[in-house]
Amino acid sequence: MKSIADKTERKALKKLQDLINSRSIKPTEAWGCFSNPKSVHALKKYTVNFTEQEIKSLNGLRGKVKKTLKQKISKRCAYCKRAMGQHGMSWNIEHIRCKSKHPKMTFALNNLTYACLDCNLVKNNAVDNKANYIFDIIDPNSKGFRYGDNIGFLQLSTDSIHVLKYKPISTAGNKTYEKLKFRELEHIELLCSLNDTIGSLCDRIDERLPCLASSDDTLALAEFLQNMKFRLG
Repeated sequence: MKSIADKTERKALKKLQDLINSRSIKPTEAWGCFSNPKSVHALKKYTVNFTEQEIKSLNGLRGKVKKTLKQKISKRCAYCKRAMGQHGMSWNIEHIRCKSKHPKMTFALNNLTYACLDCNLVKNNAVDNKANYIFDIIDPNSKGFRYGDNIGFLQLSTDSIHVLKYKPISTAGNKTYEKLKFRELEHIELLCSLNDTIGSLCDRIDERLPCLASSDDTLALAEFLQNMKFRLG
């Protein structure tokens, strides 16, 4: 983020990164402070205080980050390539390599992208929080990366049917297809377009997921509902 931040923004960002480095706060807590800066963040083991200038700086920087990432991915999920603003889904800034395993990359712009909530939640369980952490899926920010070299993607929509189809090409593409449950995604997208009842149920689940996924206390419920949605397919 330093590359797009001004002097005051870099200073506020450094404050959070220093707290991570000193292990005063966790990377997830630091990201929460960045995402919603306020005067006082009373965390479990530490209280983070921001001045009005720091709050203004972090809000300004967050806006720059969002704009930069959206432009880079052409407003599509970096993993499944579905268009932003469709499917009634929420979109999240995604840490490609999870911040808990790579704390020094918490605020690295080359470790951030945009992902739909479906991919974000599945990746959280299938990759990020595995005890034996292995990052072998696609890295959309890696040098020379081309999505089509890893995964073939077809999306077809008419007034009565919606089809998604992925064809893994590379080893990383195969792992992405497997770990991020693209097969289930293909099935549920098709079924929702053919069955109004199932489509309505999935819409209701998608409406609730953003709020549930935004809190550690309700994250497990969000993952349960998403898993239930995929099983419908």
